[in-house]
Amino acid sequence: MTCSRSCGSRSRRAPSPAGRQLSTREVLRWATSHDAVACGVADRTGSLTPGKEADVVPLRADDVKLSPLNASAEALVLAAHPGNVDTVLVAGRVVKRHGRLIGDMARAGRLAASASERLG
Repeated sequence: MTCSRSCGSRSRRAPSPAGRQLSTREVLRWATSHDAVACGVADRTGSLTPGKEADVVPLRADDVKLSPLNASAEALVLAAHPGNVDTVLVAGRVVKRHGRLIGDMARAGRLAASASERLG
């Protein structure tokens, strides 16, 4: 969302290549479903559509920066940050709940260290 927030801020100052400003809803759409297209995985993910993998990221709505909730696209694009993420579901499986990752974090750390060693 940081990239989206940056795009949202810039969209207020500069017109899009098509000669008009992007709305926050358009920026949010680009950060979600259009990213799946750009990554070549739109046939599997990127929208909540029957038959696709469900990657869902519910946010905590009690952060004052995300108010009012009736302006949710604006709040998400301009104010949301990783600390607002409450839960993450990847392909329908919960991998983060109540702001904490679920799973074998020690193993994840070992895998990350191993990958880093191979790269460096």
